[in-house]
Amino acid sequence: MGEDPICQSCLLTPYPFRRLRSLFEYSDVAEKLIKSFKYDGRREICQGFVQIAHEALEPNHPRYSVERFRNPIFPRADWDLVIALPSSRSTLKTRGYSHMTLLTTKLGKMLRLPAPRNALTSRRARRAQVELSPDARWTNMRHAFDASESQIKNRTVLLIDDVITTGASLSAATLTLQQSGALVVDILTLARSKQFHRHRLHQL
Repeated sequence: MGEDPICQSCLLTPYPFRRLRSLFEYSDVAEKLIKSFKYDGRREICQGFVQIAHEALEPNHPRYSVERFRNPIFPRADWDLVIALPSSRSTLKTRGYSHMTLLTTKLGKMLRLPAPRNALTSRRARRAQVELSPDARWTNMRHAFDASESQIKNRTVLLIDDVITTGASLSAATLTLQQSGALVVDILTLARSKQFHRHRLHQL
């Protein structure tokens, strides 16, 4: 384990992805900014998140004179592409854009990695996770995604989402990517819910 310790709940009920990192706790300013970006169409907030994510992933990049992150949050960054967890079709119709696709496209350019928009897509309509109980979230995400084998097979993937609460959405997406031949999937979220560890214990 060494540089990447694993908690007991993850040892007993492991997630399908290799590693998970979050930039913030989902509270206070981070929560307000994510909600504004996600629900209020505040696209100008995106660039701030992109820069922080890039700095966390590549803290020694010459553009960063202030050392906010001493070491990269992923110790061995070996990805072939970066993709966003896709919004549901109904969400896209309501909001008019995918906030995480916007962020991932910009971040991919900074990381010099492809960020294909159709590598992972929503298969069907589904209820918003925020409306559901922890158990219902896992049921809601079954068979929720499709992946493009031609873009995924034999590749390592950095999958990005805004907030992780139970891990249901990201687990379902990871399994879909693996079924399409992804070698490795790592997860980066903007924030981690304060309830995340409680939900992990609930699964035991």
